[in-house]
Amino acid sequence: MGHEASRFLYFYHKLGGFPEGDKTWGDAALDVVIIQKLLPKLHGSRSGLEGLLWALAWVCGADRAGKSNGDFLAECHAAGKAQDEAKFGPEVLEKALADKQAKARYPLSFDKVLRMWRKLVRDQFASFAEA
Repeated sequence: MGHEASRFLYFYHKLGGFPEGDKTWGDAALDVVIIQKLLPKLHGSRSGLEGLLWALAWVCGADRAGKSNGDFLAECHAAGKAQDEAKFGPEVLEKALADKQAKARYPLSFDKVLRMWRKLVRDQFASFAEA
């Protein structure tokens, strides 16, 4: 996955016509990598997948402003335990973004993770492919 992702990022930048030194393209390109290369590999039961989806929702959607990398990593780890829905649940992030009228850092991936999580709650199983 690493080689394919790095080639994709290289060509996304080159073919996107971004000026040299422009860093604004990186998040959009990484969002596509997450949704094309990482998320399709996820499938399983609620007991095996819920914590991972919470952590991914946090990575893709949480506000990082004013947080050190260590603090943000600790929040992602806590979310990954999938125990405190009132603090770390995916819908908490969705509501926070709506309240701020903000967009997730990786919006395509965040939206897909939310849909997978909702299916997981409803059916006790989820996969990237939706029926």
